[in-house]
Amino acid sequence: MSEHHTFQSNATNAWIFNGTNGNLNNNNARINTNAARVLRDSYDEERGAGDDLPMTLPQLYEWYFIARKGKRRSPSQADFELRYPELLREIFHDLVFQEYIPWPGILFMLRYPTLRECSAPVFRDRPVETLFCKTIRAGVDRRMDPDSYACRPGGGALKAVEKLIWYWRLESDNGRIPCVWVSLDQKSFFFHLYKPLVRETFDEIIRETFPEGPMRNMMLYISRIIIEGTPIEHAVRQCGIHEWDGLPPHKQQKNLPPDQGMSIGRLPVQLAGGLVSAMSYLAILREFGYNRFVHYTDDVKMPLRIDRLDGFLRHFLPELRKREAQYHLELNEKKTAVQPDRHGVQAFGYFIKPLPGGRVLVYPSRRIVHNIERCIEYYMQEADDRLYRLRHKEQLVNRINSYYGQLRHCDSYNLRTAYAQQILASPWADVIEVKGDNEYFAVRKPYTRRAYYTWKNRQLKRYVNEKRTDQAA
Repeated sequence: MSEHHTFQSNATNAWIFNGTNGNLNNNNARINTNAARVLRDSYDEERGAGDDLPMTLPQLYEWYFIARKGKRRSPSQADFELRYPELLREIFHDLVFQEYIPWPGILFMLRYPTLRECSAPVFRDRPVETLFCKTIRAGVDRRMDPDSYACRPGGGALKAVEKLIWYWRLESDNGRIPCVWVSLDQKSFFFHLYKPLVRETFDEIIRETFPEGPMRNMMLYISRIIIEGTPIEHAVRQCGIHEWDGLPPHKQQKNLPPDQGMSIGRLPVQLAGGLVSAMSYLAILREFGYNRFVHYTDDVKMPLRIDRLDGFLRHFLPELRKREAQYHLELNEKKTAVQPDRHGVQAFGYFIKPLPGGRVLVYPSRRIVHNIERCIEYYMQEADDRLYRLRHKEQLVNRINSYYGQLRHCDSYNLRTAYAQQILASPWADVIEVKGDNEYFAVRKPYTRRAYYTWKNRQLKRYVNEKRTDQAA
């Protein structure tokens, strides 16, 4: 199919999005399937007139607008935005004819909180990954463990902490029975994912979700291309080679076998991690009767009564290691720990501290506290410059409020008070104020945009009225 006649003029009804021209109008209900008529004609010529397209171009536009949420500041999204009609048209053609190939990704190093290698896709591949993940999400949720909270709608770290506290109350009879915290962790979990197993699981979900036809064939093709691909191949480095100094060889993608390891920065990998966890060590936990646990990515926290600890160490852990070997996984022995419940446990970004009488306190983790202190220290360096304060007041308010949102879910009133006093004792106090009982920050009214322009308009009206009075006199 040649490029010049993929989209014809609006007079031939080849590209109708708002009924009048070729511009995308997302608020108009007259989006119709004739938007891909030319591709439909060429598809019918090659595959047979009885076959239907697996999707339409307007549907791909919808996935694109979903995929770009939260990515508007990335350089690859900006490049894509400049010519997104042309690129989406090419992606649509490649998906329909099963010729889609992901572009080389971006390779970089994450140094905080731990040193790790990450290979993320360019934005051009995000709409396809979003289409794949959102379409099979319901089938994935049916196979995932109900107590798994990573990357699930309606879940998250706070829900995981609430569920863990509830399980501790049940296991310890509200603090009356001595318990321990059991922590299980996987060693380089995403780099140990076995690709044939992941693809087989995804293909089963696709066959259960879609009937025989073009849509099923396209989803099976996307599954094969995404899972069997090697993100490290031809990836563009965004940092120097020296950044890899100190990274263990087993945590580098170039040293992995071709059928093992998936990149952390891709959307389908998150679903794959939840599925493999449910089939491996979460399934054996339930087989042995340990049903009060909470799973998050590759981390498991579980309250356990003292009288059940011996059986856990003698019988369960050896069987767990055997089960993990069957799924090409490995237990991280350094992070597998057992500690008394009264000492508290670090879980999912928070610290859970039970107290006598069944009370439970939840504190922010050291990582959250360290991030807040780094943020405040960064903005305090240029706090004496009034022009700097005026330019960055909204930015500071937004960042510190995001951290305060996490603190408000914890027992951290003293921390919020200390940080508020530190900021208000600095030169930032002339442009920033604290609202409520140290709940959040806000820009002082004389410096808000609306108040500034209201004041400016009043000054202008007063000036005009004075001029008119002088001229009348």
